[in-house]
Amino acid sequence: MPQPWLLAALCLATLAGTMVAIALATALYAIALPFDAPALAGAGNGPFQLVSTGISLAAEAVAMAGLGLVALLSTRRTWLGMRADHVQSS
Repeated sequence: MPQPWLLAALCLATLAGTMVAIALATALYAIALPFDAPALAGAGNGPFQLVSTGISLAAEAVAMAGLGLVALLSTRRTWLGMRADHVQSS
């Protein structure tokens, strides 16, 4: 049976990795969109149609990548903290 701290750390790492993977997929889509569907990439997006779809996707990808990085760093700190607590209590 795995240790509870190891299971928690694995779940956090899986979640953070998934966030980064989704950000990468969104970035690839934002890069491919102008080549595949230029009319859609230039179309207005959002409630007031102020920015294009391509710009919206690029901004979303940057935000998601930043949040994914924060999640990875938090996961690493949590993992190291849980591991240190477990080692001290053993």
